[in-house]
Amino acid sequence: MMGEVRFVWPDMTSQKAQIQFSSLVEAMTIREMVAVVRWVLKDQADPVIGLCVPESEYPDVGKRLDYMFWVKVGLTAICRLTG
Repeated sequence: MMGEVRFVWPDMTSQKAQIQFSSLVEAMTIREMVAVVRWVLKDQADPVIGLCVPESEYPDVGKRLDYMFWVKVGLTAICRLTG
């Protein structure tokens, strides 16, 4: 069962972060991979397990927008997907 969905993107004021994030999204897309990640909303909060799914869009000629969907999923679902 899929839970809440959030968007993940790099710091838009840091060119270095944008290049690194774009490289990660491209590599994950080419290899058809997702990342199992922990999401912590605030200090001292319990982490939530989810999957980051890469996505690229081409809004204008010569421009690419890279981001990921973070999808909350249970550990059992992750074990089924990776097992």
